Amino acid sequence: MRNILCLSNYRSDVGYAWWLMELFWVQIGDFASQKDAQGFVLYPEIAEIPDSIKRSKLEVEQGKLFEPGLGGALRAIKLIRKLQIGTLYLTDRPYATFRYLLFRLAGVKKIIVHDHTPGDRPTITGIKGKIKRIRNAIPGIAADAIFAISPLMRERAIKNSCFPDSKCLLVQNGIREVVTSQSRSKVRESLQIPADAVVIVTTGRIHEYKRQDLIIKAFSDVAKKTDAVLKLLIIGDGPQREEFETLARSCGAADHIQFLGYRNDVPDVLAASDIAIHAAKGEGFALSIVEYMSLGLPVITPDIPSVRQAVDDKINGLIFRDGEITDLVQKILLLVNDNALRENLGSSAKQKSSHYTVDKMLKEFEKQWNLVCK
Repeated sequence: MRNILCLSNYRSDVGYAWWLMELFWVQIGDFASQKDAQGFVLYPEIAEIPDSIKRSKLEVEQGKLFEPGLGGALRAIKLIRKLQIGTLYLTDRPYATFRYLLFRLAGVKKIIVHDHTPGDRPTITGIKGKIKRIRNAIPGIAADAIFAISPLMRERAIKNSCFPDSKCLLVQNGIREVVTSQSRSKVRESLQIPADAVVIVTTGRIHEYKRQDLIIKAFSDVAKKTDAVLKLLIIGDGPQREEFETLARSCGAADHIQFLGYRNDVPDVLAASDIAIHAAKGEGFALSIVEYMSLGLPVITPDIPSVRQAVDDKINGLIFRDGEITDLVQKILLLVNDNALRENLGSSAKQKSSHYTVDKMLKEFEKQWNLVCK
């Protein structure tokens, strides 16, 4: 068997959700070893290599497969031949491209694209849909399989990308066990949060796509409409942090909002909170929502299909009408003022989170991998 190459889209120390891809890469390294082949991870730039990769059966290389132009294509072909690659595992890459034909001419037999890209996309029909279907049927330029991270994303691949149903395989995303190490009271004390405060939390890269600004505006309105002691915790960093901190001050809510930045104790902070909000414009499948749920937090999300996938309205969370901040304010107020409702929804959320585990995900990944690479 020829070797397997896993392609990273970012330098080796980028972090964020790439821990999930690292789990798949490690598993692929094991698959390769079982077939007396070698698994590789190709980083565009190597800095600190993740511990999971260091401990794995994978070898690390530096390079690129999708550099533009003839020179980039020739370098990619040279690398594939040098490493004797027979299978390519790609993340968030095109479903079909003529670059794949070049890879196949260099010796690649199987190309798998694992699609984690966010967003809701319309069904494509008519001439545009026919063109996509024709493109996806051209020998050599289409991937052999698409791994979709949820049923909704599989449906998107079929209806929007017009990819063959038989080649769109489901590998439901899941989370690792969420473990806390500090008590609720200790965390609150360290953050100078009163014991009786209702704490609202959101996590993620601080960016307009994640819409922390919407949460800040709604929170500042809620604070004016209740006598409850409130705190909003924003965990994460990003290009618009300074802008959103300015927004918090202009809304008059800065004293009640804490920007915590990047933290290595996120589960502890979540466990010390009462309500979670996830207001992104789109998702692939939001693992952060499932993490909130696993710690018993009711989650408020917009009625955007890709964002609300794990949330059942009035069962384990609340869903607001997207674009209507007044509805978001009402949903927050409802949970702030009703402790019993928070607890009931949170309990149901914790039960629902057990559907989305890493163990289940990796078992399904192995099943689908063997189906494609048999």
